[in-house]
Order: sequence, then C-alpha cells, then structure tokens
Amino acid sequence: VKTGGMTRLDALLTDYYKKGAMSVAEIEAYRRDKEQLYTLAAAIVKSMGLYYQNLDPVVDEYVMDWTKRGFDDETLVAIARYCFRCGFRTLNALSDKIDKLYRIGVTDLGSLEQYFAQVVAEDKQIEQLLRKAGLERRVNQKDRALYKIWTVDWNMPQDVLDFVAEKAVGSANPVAYVNKVLADFRRDGVQTLEQARKQAETHAATNNAAQPKSTNKKLIGGREIERTTYTDEELRSLLTALDDTEE
Repeated sequence: VKTGGMTRLDALLTDYYKKGAMSVAEIEAYRRDKEQLYTLAAAIVKSMGLYYQNLDPVVDEYVMDWTKRGFDDETLVAIARYCFRCGFRTLNALSDKIDKLYRIGVTDLGSLEQYFAQVVAEDKQIEQLLRKAGLERRVNQKDRALYKIWTVDWNMPQDVLDFVAEKAVGSANPVAYVNKVLADFRRDGVQTLEQARKQAETHAATNNAAQPKSTNKKLIGGREIERTTYTDEELRSLLTALDDTEE
C-alpha cells in the first residue's frame, strides 16, 4: 500500500476478508479477477454510452453478480450493445434484461442468438395472425403475451387461431375479439378447427335468433347511447388513448 496509509490497508484487508481471500495466492487470484471485472465494466459502460469516473459501484453492484451467474464477457457486452440500440440506456435497465435472460437460461452468445431467432420466428407468426385479423402494425409485447397464453397455456392450434382471426376482421378491437372467442373455446373444450367451426355456427344461429327486430340504440351501463354518437373509428381512437394514458 503505497498511498492511503493504514486507512487504505484496512479497506483492502476488509475487502479480501469479505471475498474469502485469506492467503497470498487467494489475494493475487482475487486481484487478477477484479482487474478483469473492471475491464469488463468499462467495456459495458462504453457500450451503453455511459461514463463513470469510478467503476467500483458498477463492479460491485452489477458486473460481479452477472459473472457469478455464468455470463461471459462477450455476452454481457453484446447484451449491453443491444440495449443501447433499443433505447435501454441505464445500468438498471440492462440489469433488468439480464435478469430476464438468466431466468430463461440465456447466459452465452449461442443461447442468446437462439433466443433472438425464436423471438423473430414467433413475431412473424403473430404478425401474420394480426394481418388475418385486418391489422397492419408491428408486433408489441402485449401481442406476444397473449400469443403465449393462447398457444402455450390454452394449447390452441394455429389453424384455430387463424380461423378466429379471420372472423375478427371488421370488429372494433380484433385482438380483444380473438382473445374472447378463444377463451370461450377453452371453456367449452374446443381444441380442433372442426369443433371451432361448429361452435361458431351455433353461436351465430343463437345470436340471430336473439336479435331484436328493430333498434337503433345500445344499453351500456344502464344508459342508452345512440349509435350515431360515435363512429367505430372514433371509439377505437378513444379506447386506444386509454392505453397511452396507462403507459
């Protein structure tokens, strides 16, 4: 300890003690590892477009934990670069993404590339489903979450999804329509395209029989609202604005 005197010596010995480095060999190994951690921390910070004059908190609060989980240097820098490109430009945001990747077993470049390929392929399927429902837009996280529920939790086959999506064309909220119909299918044990078609035919016949002969009003919340008050497009815009408010 060339500078800092006893205070600096005490800080070093305390650090070694906490890390279990109790011999010369262990202390030297710990120092080499720590130097590598600082080099990695500097690379991550640079990839995120950030600057830290003191990298101690970056190493102690983030990098050391990530490496203990099994992430290698190359993978961590790659994730940092991806986060920067996507607008997640804080260490907390990066840590959140790394935590989520860790929970699904993605800790190296190979598994990261495989995960990205899987997401891209799934997004293409969701995008095709949206187009069948009459929507021309990019896939968002809510779409992914619903698609996972439909295909994994509810075990709905793709041909049933396509069938329902085509039925949703022209509805005020096609995604909500698809979700409602699939929920009804799940409740009634519908698992094949043939069963879905029969259910849809029965439902249509029931609705036609129950349809009043003449009306120009709907009962919503116990009050009458004239159909001509808002167009479907205006209502869609108003409900979309609610989503923006929540975000």
